Amino acid sequence: MINKRVSVLITGLALMATIALIPQRAAAQLLELALIIDGSSSIIPADWNRQIGAYQNIFQNNFYTNFIAPSQFTEIAVAAYVFSGGNTFSVNNVPTEYIVSSYSDWSMITNDAQAMTFGNFFAGLPQPGGPT
Repeated sequence: MINKRVSVLITGLALMATIALIPQRAAAQLLELALIIDGSSSIIPADWNRQIGAYQNIFQNNFYTNFIAPSQFTEIAVAAYVFSGGNTFSVNNVPTEYIVSSYSDWSMITNDAQAMTFGNFFAGLPQPGGPT
């Protein structure tokens, strides 16, 4: 009888240790993502359109369901910034100032509808051009 109790106790302790080792999804794990996008003339228009179209496509095609829900995160804060070189140059024509020509405010995404809304930022986003 004692051996059976010891066996049950050891089995119970092993089960508790196993459960403790299983990764648990904590409440409200936040991922912050800032997309910094080169909008300078060094990116040819066809590549600009492919890049912007890809961002739009990613966020507007079940982004939360496909990428966030299966991850350790429960929500994502995302923003996008498009930059190109300013008009201030230093030696060797290297820009010393960069201009953010377009940006989206930080958006919280906790479902596919919010991701779709964020993806709208990229629809028809103009390329500012200029040096980098």
